[in-house]
Amino acid sequence: MPRRGPEAGENHKKQFSWFGCELPFMSVSTEHFLLFYGPTLQMKGNPFVWHRPLFLRRIMVQKKRIAITTAVGIVTGIYCAGSLLFAAPPGVTPEPWFMVMIFYSRMIQGFMIGFADGISIHPVVRGGGIGAIMSLQLCIVPLFAHNYVPALLLFVFGIIYGVLADGIASWMLRKKDAV
Repeated sequence: MPRRGPEAGENHKKQFSWFGCELPFMSVSTEHFLLFYGPTLQMKGNPFVWHRPLFLRRIMVQKKRIAITTAVGIVTGIYCAGSLLFAAPPGVTPEPWFMVMIFYSRMIQGFMIGFADGISIHPVVRGGGIGAIMSLQLCIVPLFAHNYVPALLLFVFGIIYGVLADGIASWMLRKKDAV
């Protein structure tokens, strides 16, 4: 049986380099050390390069998803506020604060859908549910003015826009992962 250890001539003091500085082997386990210092760590004597830890890769994917869903939210917000402006009867101008509220709500809806990637249900159900919850705040103003049809339209289109945002983001990220 071959001998191991210092008597066999092996060097058990592993040296790590972190941003060019030598670090002695620490008392923590190698896995914990690599998980924390992984992105910038190289082991001396062995070309060992650690790529980004899994949780950092997850954050990078989520940034892309948030950007996609927020962009979809901005587009749907412009469309929703613009359709209110063009669908108004002649001589009636919608309140500017309500149009800004619609735009802002749709943008925030897209932003929130971007963060919902961790909810493990189908993207259509997830986007529709978040769209329904976010559209409730828009329905308050027309409901108090006894305009039930516009409130219902805001609610239904919020669900549709939520499904679109989550579906597009899930489709685009799945397509990028396949490449």
